[in-house]
Amino acid sequence: YTRIGSITKTFTGTILLQLVDEGLISLDDPVSKYVPDAPNGTATIRQVADMTSGIPSYSTDQGWQDQYFGAPDTVYTPQQLLDIAKTLPAPFAPGEGWQYSNTNYVILGMIAEQLTGQSIEELFHERLFDPLGMDSSSFPGDSAAISSPHLSGITEQGQPAGTTAVATD
Repeated sequence: YTRIGSITKTFTGTILLQLVDEGLISLDDPVSKYVPDAPNGTATIRQVADMTSGIPSYSTDQGWQDQYFGAPDTVYTPQQLLDIAKTLPAPFAPGEGWQYSNTNYVILGMIAEQLTGQSIEELFHERLFDPLGMDSSSFPGDSAAISSPHLSGITEQGQPAGTTAVATD
């Protein structure tokens, strides 16, 4: 949850669709059914998954950025990230636009945990890594460290214009 990348979102989305297939959740359910304090709580699970929820991204908050780039090894709980998002204005009403939001997949992970009684880490292992033989895959859990070997990444976010910083670890 500290750094949700595209792969993690894909994994979370896959688990979400498994839960839909199992009849535990509907894509048409409002997010507030599972996370009552979610911003734009009338957004459907489908809108949360496809970035049309209008839920603001915690990662756009300047205070979070300052803290994150000052101490990038900080581990945040899903609730902490949701609480940051709740302080931000909703960019649009559910279904009225599209905007990338890291908060959306934090919420979907919280819902998956709630519906199964398992941590997202356990769900990744049980539903994806183990059945697919992904023996070198891991979830950082209580650490921001990424197991080696791994690819390196960079970011422009939180950096002076035209510069990048290593964002891997």
